[in-house]
Amino acid sequence: SEIFYSDYQWQKNLKQYGLRVTIGTTNEFVRASGGLFGSATRLNNALYSQLDKKHGRLNISLGARYENFTLKELKEEGEDGKLISVGRPIFRTGLNYQLAKATYIRGSWGQGYRFPSMAELFIKTDVSGLRIYPNPELKPENGWSAEIGLKQAIKIKNWMGYVDLAG
Repeated sequence: SEIFYSDYQWQKNLKQYGLRVTIGTTNEFVRASGGLFGSATRLNNALYSQLDKKHGRLNISLGARYENFTLKELKEEGEDGKLISVGRPIFRTGLNYQLAKATYIRGSWGQGYRFPSMAELFIKTDVSGLRIYPNPELKPENGWSAEIGLKQAIKIKNWMGYVDLAG
């Protein structure tokens, strides 16, 4: 495999508004070949942004990302391989509130998106009598997760630590 990766991020603090703006792009190009699946290329491009706002004891985060995956299976000379190209936006948000000097409560919600790997789509082999088949019709997965948590700092003499409970 050959992997080419870039990530660029720009961040600006707007102190007069208590706001931090983050914008970026992530790009990955993979060219892979092997005896188990032939050859394929994958391109993953993403644009993202996040706003972080501090308002007294409350911190608020809002983020968005657009993911695009393109995968091309390379066949023998003269044959067109399978081309898959999908993209979608994903979102996240979070709150963090300082209840007391060293006590914080937080909550977050975010979406996830996963594109099938080249191995899942194309590998066909036998391993110790176990047959592995390709699944070129496999679709991307998406979902979401949420969390609420409480974090408490504890200081005993020169030792400092945290208790962090989340669900």
